[in-house]
Amino acid sequence: MPPINMKKLYILRHGQTLFNQKEMVQGQCDSRLTDLGIRQSDAAGQYFKDQNIRFDSVYTSDLPRTEETLEQFYTGPHERRKGFRERSYGVYEGDSNLSLINIMANAKNAYGVLGIETDDSLVKRMKETLEEVMDQPGNDTVLVVSHGDIMRTFADWVDEKKMSEYGFMPNCAIFEYDYDEKTKTFDLIGVIDQHVADIKAETIWKNFKKNEE
Repeated sequence: MPPINMKKLYILRHGQTLFNQKEMVQGQCDSRLTDLGIRQSDAAGQYFKDQNIRFDSVYTSDLPRTEETLEQFYTGPHERRKGFRERSYGVYEGDSNLSLINIMANAKNAYGVLGIETDDSLVKRMKETLEEVMDQPGNDTVLVVSHGDIMRTFADWVDEKKMSEYGFMPNCAIFEYDYDEKTKTFDLIGVIDQHVADIKAETIWKNFKKNEE
């Protein structure tokens, strides 16, 4: 049996949105799910059902696309948390992804300029919000519906080596963690995406790597 202080956390990326489809920078603005995004959300729900995974508590960010994703497969109560919202991309929100890629490729420290939220800020609020919900009594298995960049950045912070082996993260990918309530540490078990293997959306982000300089 796992240690008594160990809890299970699943973080689900939202389904494809209109901005994702049009390859626009979304960040903290919002757009509705596409038909593909709805199918991806359904597939995520079916995965949890097939694996007999039941949640003690469910959370979303405060951006509507995460709630719309959740509503495709879950009818129980949930809570919205601002700490789970996507990175702010400042003046680039609503622009094309290519514009953001260009600034990230050419600026030595792209994050933190022109209103783009830094990795440190992203990890800090994600960690604090996750600890808050995971430390609640009875929250032994928790689902959070969040966003691609904050999920990937937090996972890099938890286990950069493991994440370096994982490529493009599709909509409705699931990150599985163990959480040790005693030490307040997260262990990245793996990234689950087989449920959307046949319904991934190719984008220009697939071969993009953030400038590490």
